[in-house]
Amino acid sequence: MKFHYLILPAALAICSLSACATAPPASDKPAVTDADMAAQCEQLRIEINRGEVARREAASSSAFPVIAEAAEAREDQKVEQVRQRYAALGCGRAPRRIP
Repeated sequence: MKFHYLILPAALAICSLSACATAPPASDKPAVTDADMAAQCEQLRIEINRGEVARREAASSSAFPVIAEAAEAREDQKVEQVRQRYAALGCGRAPRRIP
């Protein structure tokens, strides 16, 4: 029984010194092509534009100013999150903000 306790630490030590510790993990994800990246960037541009329109229209969505301001802030937050994803993908310059 004592023999099993000695094998595991020795196997771990050997593995940490060999190629099994430095081998990159296998990836099941397919490589992202330029066309895929362009499609993702285009989709994010569309989301940004829709969010900007929704933010602008949120001001007139309620008779109560507090509710309208909250709706506008929520849409503004959504647009900012999409803009951050857009920048993280390296899509270039984001669409301009609609006043």
